[in-house]
Amino acid sequence: EEDLAGSSFAGGYDTSLGVTSSGLQDAIINSFASLFDHRLYLYKIQHGMATDSPRIAIIVQRQINSDVSGVGFSLNPNNNCFDEIVISSNFGLGESVVSGTITPDTYVVDRFDTKNMKVISKQVVEKTSTIRLDEVSGGTRQESNKSITAQSLSDDQILEVARMVSAVEEKYFDGSPADIEWAFHNKTLYLLQARPVTAFVPLFPEMITERGNEKRLYLDIMVMSQGFSDPLSTLGLDIWKTSLARMKPTMSTEGFDGLMFNIHGREYMNISNMLMMTGGSAMVNKSLRTYDKSLDRAFASIDLNDYTPSYVPEGVRGIFGKSIKQLLATLPNIIRGLYYGKDSMNQYVTDTNALLEH
Repeated sequence: EEDLAGSSFAGGYDTSLGVTSSGLQDAIINSFASLFDHRLYLYKIQHGMATDSPRIAIIVQRQINSDVSGVGFSLNPNNNCFDEIVISSNFGLGESVVSGTITPDTYVVDRFDTKNMKVISKQVVEKTSTIRLDEVSGGTRQESNKSITAQSLSDDQILEVARMVSAVEEKYFDGSPADIEWAFHNKTLYLLQARPVTAFVPLFPEMITERGNEKRLYLDIMVMSQGFSDPLSTLGLDIWKTSLARMKPTMSTEGFDGLMFNIHGREYMNISNMLMMTGGSAMVNKSLRTYDKSLDRAFASIDLNDYTPSYVPEGVRGIFGKSIKQLLATLPNIIRGLYYGKDSMNQYVTDTNALLEH
């Protein structure tokens, strides 16, 4: 039941490190006993899984005394970018990384293909401690790092891990995002564990660009403005499109070259295209980022330059002038509303009813 596509059970079952032959039986018993932990019981209920037939397969592996270890994701979990591999690492065993006892080094790799990868970001932090395998008495021990500011992986090793992440994704998960644990021992890279990534936002195939092409940034308008994540019905989407076209006729709601598009019951804003229109960057920074705190945090973690097209899409050409023209056309109604507010409200109700009847 562990490491499924829809449920990870991460950290749910007990794992014993540095087990000697004399302690093997107790370690197996501890892993089996964790099967009945109340947290796993609640987790299964939350995910609609049966709780009346618990089962577990306990794996016994030889453990290496790794020099450097960590985790790797085949997509960037911070910004949902499918073209970026994220690697976290520390000296010693990977336990210090996965348990959160230290803040690990973090590297981001842009992968155009398996033969053309590039390290685009390094966050080398102070790693005060590490966990090592106690090969004499068994178990593990925590000790201080000799050089707390040293980069735990060389550039060549970063790319070697990135290639392993990419290969695991293709071979074992048919191209779906993968999360691995890995380790270097005596300059040899080992794959320790692989599982599907469960905490990411899946994209429709039509929205995913080919690797090596320009990246695109989308904003789910349904989640942002309406507060729900379920797709609309065909009728609901038609009503939504009609309302949006009446309120903002200059924003295209068809196709990928405009500011908005709808697909499979969802409506998206094409942030990449918005950045190429006059005043687009100001709209992102002053309108979208101030919409709510979570949206501001999301944009703060993204370099918009990575998602800005090299050309002006057809659907946004001249849209600034059209928007000004639309604003000027509404001025008479605004002025009339200031002086004849009640009449304007009655007209609004009449127009709304007519729209719904249509």
